[in-house]
Amino acid sequence: MTEVKAAFSAVQKKNAPWLVTSAMRNAFDYAQEQVACIDMLIFPDDDKPLYVDADASHLGCGAMLYQYDETGTTKLPLRLYALL
Repeated sequence: MTEVKAAFSAVQKKNAPWLVTSAMRNAFDYAQEQVACIDMLIFPDDDKPLYVDADASHLGCGAMLYQYDETGTTKLPLRLYALL
């Protein structure tokens, strides 16, 4: 995922214009494929709380609904959402 982050480094600078390049598009497509290949989406455990991580920009948004494992350190994804 380092390559994905590197493709977006230019637009993360203060006052940088947001121009989508082919490298950014390819990196996003790669990241989306990797997320889609996650082998283990689990069923929710009704006895555990639900959490949401979300992020958005004017170009798209993404979110993950998850619960923590028994140790409370690892996120177990229930649902993933991305829209560009």
